[in-house]
Amino acid sequence: MVRLSVGQVKTIKSSIRSYHAHDEPVDYEVIAFAIGCPKSAVYYHERIITGVDNLPIQIRKGKPGPRPAIQPWMQDEIVKLWARKPETCQDEIVDFLYDEFGLKIHQSTVSRCLSGLKSTRKVMKKVAAQQNEELRD
Repeated sequence: MVRLSVGQVKTIKSSIRSYHAHDEPVDYEVIAFAIGCPKSAVYYHERIITGVDNLPIQIRKGKPGPRPAIQPWMQDEIVKLWARKPETCQDEIVDFLYDEFGLKIHQSTVSRCLSGLKSTRKVMKKVAAQQNEELRD
């Protein structure tokens, strides 16, 4: 959040109070533009004045940070691909994701995804070896 000066905060609060005094809806964009602050600052100070906690502040729920490039349903497809072809390398998975979903990602993203799934090359080779032994019997 942007740090505002005391004068800016007083101006925001007086503008909000004047809107409330005239029973008009607060025009957040006008106040923010006039003072030179983000709309979220105006929302914040209106919440303080009114004591209402349901004003339109956009809070993203879930984990902090950017959204993952590889969605969970894409991870399922990667696991299915590795089940069919355990010898598939990470570069081929990058190509698979681009061909199937039009998603351009880096090989390191695939590596992080696979480590999160506990599906390393070692694990998949063991699974493939066990499957081959079962087929031989």
